[in-house]
Amino acid sequence: MAGTIEANNHTTTLVTPQPQRVVYISTVSLSGSYASYSDMTEISVPDGVAFDVLQRSAERHLRIASRYVDSIVGQRWRVPLNTWTDALVWAVCEIAFVRLMLGKRGFSADGQQEKLYLTRLEAAEKWINSARSYEITIDPLLSATDEQPVPMFYSDPPRRWNGRPQ
Repeated sequence: MAGTIEANNHTTTLVTPQPQRVVYISTVSLSGSYASYSDMTEISVPDGVAFDVLQRSAERHLRIASRYVDSIVGQRWRVPLNTWTDALVWAVCEIAFVRLMLGKRGFSADGQQEKLYLTRLEAAEKWINSARSYEITIDPLLSATDEQPVPMFYSDPPRRWNGRPQ
């Protein structure tokens, strides 16, 4: 609902509200991670296996997954990131959960559950690689830091073939 209202010689402009987006900062999540244990249990852990995921081991895997993400997006942004959105939280949770479950339960090349886990892992890694490849931005606030400084070129004055300045 956008428009203008005029009353008593005052003009008020109504602005359409923008959709809310969740922005995380480094003090909100688990120390050293882009996601918390509660994020992981809400986003990635199915109800049937929630009892298999211990908080201590989940937090360790979240930290490992965050450093893995840093190793990929560090080619584009300064890491660790100061702000990020819930899309990055999803990717970190997926990577941590899949690695935790495959490490805890083992891996069978024929298992349907393992194939599902690997599909989830590939989707998260594809998203992160898209961020590194400039196809998407993890957080619009990072776009300003994305710009690389233009190098300054210094040179001596041009010279002739005989070595004397022009």
